[in-house]
Amino acid sequence: MKKLSIIMLVLVLAMSSVFAGATREKSDVGSAGAAGDGQHYVFRIAATDEAWRPNAIIEAARRLNAQLAAEGSKDTVEVEWELVDDFKNSFPLWIQEKNLPEMIAHKQSIIYKYAQAGYIVDAGYVVNDATYTEKVPKNLRDFGLMDGKYYGIVCDTEARFVIVYKPALLALGWTEDQIAAWRQSAIEGKVTTADLQKLAKQAVDKGITQYGITTRPNNGADWAFFYCTWSGGKTPQNEKGQNIVSRQAVIDALTFYRTNVQMGITPYNMLTDFNWDMLEGDIWPNGKSFCWYGIVAAKGDCMNASGVSSEYFDENFISLPTPVHKVGDTPCCGSSPYLWALTTASQKDAKTAEYCRRILDNVLDLDLQLIISLDHAHIAITTESANSEAYRADKWMQAVNDFVPFMFKYQVSPLKEGLQDMYADSKEYFNAVQEAMLKANDPTARSVEAIADDFIKQAIFNMGEGNYVIVD
Repeated sequence: MKKLSIIMLVLVLAMSSVFAGATREKSDVGSAGAAGDGQHYVFRIAATDEAWRPNAIIEAARRLNAQLAAEGSKDTVEVEWELVDDFKNSFPLWIQEKNLPEMIAHKQSIIYKYAQAGYIVDAGYVVNDATYTEKVPKNLRDFGLMDGKYYGIVCDTEARFVIVYKPALLALGWTEDQIAAWRQSAIEGKVTTADLQKLAKQAVDKGITQYGITTRPNNGADWAFFYCTWSGGKTPQNEKGQNIVSRQAVIDALTFYRTNVQMGITPYNMLTDFNWDMLEGDIWPNGKSFCWYGIVAAKGDCMNASGVSSEYFDENFISLPTPVHKVGDTPCCGSSPYLWALTTASQKDAKTAEYCRRILDNVLDLDLQLIISLDHAHIAITTESANSEAYRADKWMQAVNDFVPFMFKYQVSPLKEGLQDMYADSKEYFNAVQEAMLKANDPTARSVEAIADDFIKQAIFNMGEGNYVIVD
């Protein structure tokens, strides 16, 4: 079935005739022309309207020209940005016209789809070269792994974790040293969800904060990543790409959210009546919640929504790796990385393949990395940028970089549906959490066991037989 699906995808792509979604300024892209005794290579980077990604590639190509000249080569390289609104429409058109860009910037789902169809190549020769192995931690390099091949090259990434209102801890009588030691304990996997609940309740009961533990107010990828807390801090997937379904893990997760409401630390209507403006514009920046399950970009989001300063946020909030369900589990910080990918057009000759690699190597230059990471509230993917004076000057980003060893992504799967589709992109899991919270104090409410069973029934139906393993 897997081979048949790929064949059908290729046939559909070849037969498509009406597509939209990509624009570019020049028509002679993807070509090599004479440049004195050398060749002038024109490559394309296809990317969305987040200009800083393609601009980094364009600048990296300019630097390659200087390197080539210093080496005595007369070859020159130019990269053009092809603005793409919808890759699902643009990719079939490129294939039909036999006009693929050499490079794209996107998330793994679209990259994997076309890798299976044969249009994205294994970029292991880039990821495993001296530049990447020296500068990028292995777990971040492996963000590009799909089916054991590097169809992606890490570009930038966020991280998800718990954000704590520091003045609440001080109001509880904690010292700065105790707060630092507590955070270190969390990094070591010694702070549990139960510990977090107890502290949150103390803050609420003493009137220090209005709420104890809050979350995003709607459906989204965060739910999938935080679910890993109840699977030992690991993605519930096996080496075959099958989704591991644990009834106990689902029950434990739903119990956490329901208990939060019953303890009076999470509002029962958190997922029905709250919104981003309330949270980012008031509740979070103004210290009305002891903590929340958030993301590295929360600092910028709160600054934009409420007007608080960078210094205010750095002074009043601390990052905490997601507390473990039980001691011995692994702290986890979920990521949904953006990746560079090389198409078959990047391999049309040896020079094209080499120059694409060298452009991607140059993207790791410190100044370009600081634009990609620090300027856009993303994790530093190189050790050099993480240790730089500019990055260390931002206390929030510097602290969050402590979590790089715990960062992970969900693996895409050749099977019918990936686990992230079931827990994030569909509403089944979110609906289960919402019901557990909304009816937490209702004596007629369904038990978390009943909610879990109903969710699992829906999830495995959507996954399809053979695409999951039930472990308990």
